[in-house]
Parts: sequence; C-alpha cells; structure tokens
Amino acid sequence: MEILLDGKRIFEVENPNYDYVVFPAERIQTYIQLNGYLIKKGDLQHPKKWINMEDASDMDRLVLESSFNPDEYECLFFDDLGLKEAIQNILSPYNIQIDNEIKKLLSINELPLKAALELKELFTSEKYANDYSNPLDFARYEGYEFECNGEIKKWFIGEEELPCTSITYDTTRRFVNMCIVETYYKKTKKHSEHVFKTHTGEWYRYYAGDTKNNFWIMEDIEGEELVSFPFHLYTLQETAPRQLPKKEKEIKIDWSKFIEKEEIYDFYYSEKEFTLRILHNKTWNDLVNINGEWKRFTKKVSRGEEPFESWDINCDDEVFLGSATFGDIKEEEFTEQQLHQLCAEIRERPYDRASK
Repeated sequence: MEILLDGKRIFEVENPNYDYVVFPAERIQTYIQLNGYLIKKGDLQHPKKWINMEDASDMDRLVLESSFNPDEYECLFFDDLGLKEAIQNILSPYNIQIDNEIKKLLSINELPLKAALELKELFTSEKYANDYSNPLDFARYEGYEFECNGEIKKWFIGEEELPCTSITYDTTRRFVNMCIVETYYKKTKKHSEHVFKTHTGEWYRYYAGDTKNNFWIMEDIEGEELVSFPFHLYTLQETAPRQLPKKEKEIKIDWSKFIEKEEIYDFYYSEKEFTLRILHNKTWNDLVNINGEWKRFTKKVSRGEEPFESWDINCDDEVFLGSATFGDIKEEEFTEQQLHQLCAEIRERPYDRASK
C-alpha cells in the first residue's frame, strides 16, 4: 500500500460506519492544549476580558501552535488550592466580593489599577506561577482541519488522551508494509470506491470522505460481509506485479501425537467458512474419509457435540458429513494456481448464492 498511501497517513478510528481515516501528511499540524485562565496584555484591569479555558470545550482548548504567541499574554493562572481565598484577601479592601467563585471575578468589568497589579503579583508569585513563555511546556497534539461546505472540520490525533477525538492509533507503518495483490473498482452516486486485498489476505474498502477529497475512509471487509461480498458489481483491475514480502513460516503441529487416532469425531462442512479461508489466503484443504469417500470438511468436534461458531460468521449453511476417527483425516495444501482458481470461482458467484 506504499503507493496508495504516498504522502498520506492513516489512523484507526472508533466509528460505527468505518474503521480508518486517511489524511494528507503535509496538512497535519501541531496543536497545543490551553488550560486555566489567560490574561492578554492590556486586559489586566478588565476580568470580563480574561480568557476562561476551564469552561471551554475540549475542542476549543486546542489551538494551532503556529498561531499562538505567548508574548501576547500578561500572565495566566489556574484555580489552585487556596487561590480564591488569596484573591478575596486582595479585593476585600476595595469592597469587591467574589464569594469564593472565579466566575464572579470574571464578571467584573473593571478593577482598580492597584488591585489588578496585586492580582498579577499573586498569579506570578512562586506559589501560583505558571509560565506560558515556552510552548514546549504545553500538551501538544497533532490535528488536521479543512473546510467543507463553508464549515471548518477538525480532527485531532490524541489516541486515548483526548475525549474530543475518535482517532485511536496511527497505523501508517503497518499499512505501508502491506502489498495490494487484488484491486476492484466501482463508481457510485456518492464516490468512486476501491476494494483491495493485501498479500496477508486482508480486505479493505477505500473511498473519499467528502466531495473535495479532503480525507479518505477505509473499512475492514470481513466476516459475513466478506463471504457475501458482491464481487460481480465491481470491476477487477490489473494490479502491477511486485516483490511480495516473504510469508512467515507457519508452525505445523503434528496433533496425531496427542490425540487418540481411534477416537470418533463428527465432521461438518460450511461453504461460507471455506470461502473465507480462500479469501484470506488460507491454503489448507482438510479432508476426511467417510464410508470410503474423501470429503472436504471445515469443522471437527467430539462426537455428539454441537459445532462451534468461527470466523465471526453465522455458519447457517453448515451440513453434517458424518463421523470418523482422527486417523481418517488428511490435510492437503492448495497450490498457488488452485488458490487463484478458487478465488476466481468465488468472484463469479451471483450475490444471492454467496450470501446464503
């Protein structure tokens, strides 16, 4: 996927409709998170003009680092323990009451100059001082914003630290290391949609997130959706040949050493489950000899047990093949050519048959 994601970054997102968002890398910027109460130069005597970030939304607290100039601010303060009492002690001689509430202080139009200077001295004292002179002291997050239909949209990348974002992880490196081996295309009323299969046997749907291509969306295709996927509605596109990463060698365990060969099992076959195996590049072909005939099976359970669910699908097409011993089993491996042929047959199935 290196070519597809060239100049982009992809992020996992918690969303009921899709799984990943893709942003142009060069337009991702750094934001700083403002907290507390900020006083701009010239506003010291006018608490009503002080900036209350404590009551701001999580989204509004995040501002572009490039647009934030700490030199514009006189000072800032946080509602630390004992601060309200200290503020009241300064204001009492001026017959100003804040009733132990910072919000009441912020409702005052104008303070006497001497009172304002005393408050600044309090806010910048060693006990309460907070320095905004170094932006590196702030919590910093990456974010992406763009305009869509006259409205500014913002996405923030904070993993689990930010409640205002659904983005969880940057998954760019994982996807860049994948190779696309099959590509399908379909044009809809809303957008052009591509479907990709990777060399690891994973399937994804990819399309623009808005009409301006400000971002893109990618969805996992798996389980019931994949087994009944309407390939006949898509055009198979030519995928340029490339050097695929070496497959990890699967560790094969000889279970015959641990299982009684004469124990009897029940065998089942599900076309759905077999279809998913093939679409996910699983090359094994399990066979069992029942009444002298070798039959493909997808599930083996102890005699009399109910077959279990697997692959996150409802195997409602599962059929009972019969009973046999472990010694009546053999495993074959499909060749690359056989696997391609099986995939071609799956693509040509009508949708109603695939979804049964």
